[in-house]
Amino acid sequence: MKGILRSAPVALLFLGGVVGVGEAAHAQTVIWSATLEAEENDDGPQEGYGRNEGYGSLSSNSFTYKGSSFSIVKIESSNGFTRMDFGGSEGHVERDIFGRSPSPNPVTLNIGSDSWMSSSSGTNFGGALILIFSEVIEAGNTYAVSITTTAPGAPQSLTATTVSSTEVKLSWSAPSSIGGSSISGYKYRYKQSGASAFSDWTAIANSASLTEHTVGGLEDNTGYTFQMLAANSSGDGLHSGEATATTDRGTPTVTLVLDRDRISEDGGKSTVTATLDYASTAQTMVTVSASAVSPAMSSHFALSTNKVLTIAAEATSSTGTVTIEAVNNAIDDDDRQVTVSGAATNTAGITQPSSRTLTIFDDESVSTKVTLSVSPTRVEEGATGADQTVTVTAELDGDPLLQATEVTVSVSDDTAIAGTHYSAVDSFTVTIEAGQTSDSGTFTLAPIDDNLDRPDGTVSVTGTTTSDLSIAPESGVSVKILDDDDPPAVTLVLDPDTIDEDGGKSTVTATLDKASVNDIEITVSASPVAPAVADDFTLSTNKVLSIEAGDTTSSGTVTITANNNDVGRGNQRVTVSGAAVSDNDGDLTPPGDVTLTITEDDAVATTVTLTVSPSTVAEDATGSDRTVTVTAELDGARDEATPVAVSVTGGTAVAGTDYAAVDDFTVTIAARQTSGTATFTLAP
Repeated sequence: MKGILRSAPVALLFLGGVVGVGEAAHAQTVIWSATLEAEENDDGPQEGYGRNEGYGSLSSNSFTYKGSSFSIVKIESSNGFTRMDFGGSEGHVERDIFGRSPSPNPVTLNIGSDSWMSSSSGTNFGGALILIFSEVIEAGNTYAVSITTTAPGAPQSLTATTVSSTEVKLSWSAPSSIGGSSISGYKYRYKQSGASAFSDWTAIANSASLTEHTVGGLEDNTGYTFQMLAANSSGDGLHSGEATATTDRGTPTVTLVLDRDRISEDGGKSTVTATLDYASTAQTMVTVSASAVSPAMSSHFALSTNKVLTIAAEATSSTGTVTIEAVNNAIDDDDRQVTVSGAATNTAGITQPSSRTLTIFDDESVSTKVTLSVSPTRVEEGATGADQTVTVTAELDGDPLLQATEVTVSVSDDTAIAGTHYSAVDSFTVTIEAGQTSDSGTFTLAPIDDNLDRPDGTVSVTGTTTSDLSIAPESGVSVKILDDDDPPAVTLVLDPDTIDEDGGKSTVTATLDKASVNDIEITVSASPVAPAVADDFTLSTNKVLSIEAGDTTSSGTVTITANNNDVGRGNQRVTVSGAAVSDNDGDLTPPGDVTLTITEDDAVATTVTLTVSPSTVAEDATGSDRTVTVTAELDGARDEATPVAVSVTGGTAVAGTDYAAVDDFTVTIAARQTSGTATFTLAP
């Protein structure tokens, strides 16, 4: 049989109930997917029948039917999708749930906008929801379907009721939609009045079926705003609206106040008062007590005769005077502590005060550390005899002790190195005797004298003691060894110091008058001395000379080469300089400038010779025949232009009678040229 069989509609079978309408889809999870195929019997594939037992793999949350796509936004089922039936074997009724045949274009079914999930769009029986399509599967065709589950909707009707000063009870009803699986529990969060942000969500244990919960651990007399959500296997659902409650006011708390929490042993006094964090409707009586904290004793202080403080009803501060006064003694001891407590009574209820600690500080000076000092703090490299003796003094910072204090003194390397800068020094002991506050010891600091200039070095003097006293300063004190050698002097050397203009070359090197402990670099520069110019020579690309530590002559090649020209200006001079730098900021005597001479090989111009052409002009000459060219010629080229002032004067001819007068003019010989020309008109 071919064509469409209305008597065998396609049905989707779901276990569970229908989801609520209007819930927003969120936390979607694909829980089932399968392909529907036409059934076969002994006669082959049958039109209008198809089924699948639900063992398909998970995939997307849509199905395709006869070229049209449908999105299942939310399906709720307690046991999952297990079976599809195409036909009437389950006794379902036929219904066109789309209200039209599927169009050739994709169609999306949305809960809340389409009514396909309403009770009239399917038949519930045996815990199953059957959705019926108005088309059937044709033989040889396959259709895919998948089911998506979602998290629950928001809990309904949330209320908050004050239980006590620290507790609020929350009540709610289950969400109108539990999503794609059973609710696994509820969570709540809250914020205090005036706060902008909620707390993190708190899960309520074993709450899947609960509709109320008491939140504890809250602050008294404080407003709170609460929200709730439900959760299932797909995750957290939508949160509820807000519910507010204010906790009850608790019992007021007494606080003891010491106007001074530290007093001197020599008659110091502290006054004790009491306060409430808020007023009570009844009077509060606070009885003050004080107890010594070992090793302190009760004889170290005296509590006043009056020990009771009174806080009147509706008041927050006490009246009455209670004092604790220190009792002086002549014993050098540690500071002592006293615990101040209070016992409060109030017929309306009261929270007892916490104890306070009063410190009685000893007025004798207790030694806590030993301070080291040295004299002298500097020793010359060439020192001998008594000039090498250094005295180390160890001094207590307080009163003498009843026992001797031994300080082990060590002399060690700082920037100076034993065996290189000084002779090693053995450790020794300085003993501060009982009843004394200081003592001294000496050691010999013998610098190693050499001819090397090096930075001043220091040795470190430190101390240790087996007593409880600390050593100050912890890093020790220093003695400086002053170097007595002059810094090495750098000298520049030119080889040779005179070169020919025609390509002559001089090599620059550097030397030290004595070796240095540091590497040295010298950067060479050269500058012309007028009338020489920069074009008269070329400094090599490498301009750096190096002298390694311990050496006195440089490595590296720096040269100055003369550049030939046709200008005669006499011998040229070049100033050669060097900028020297030592590693580790070592001292240096910089090099002085040296002079390189470039010998001139061109004649020096001394004379200008004038010539004219033509040398005669006819009396009746006209036009160009009257033009006379004047040539000025040097006997050698010069670096700068040479202007020659030319005058045309009488002789035997008289201007105005024999020829028209001619104005003076200038012939210019350009720089580095030997001649120049100019013209004038001679009009007879």
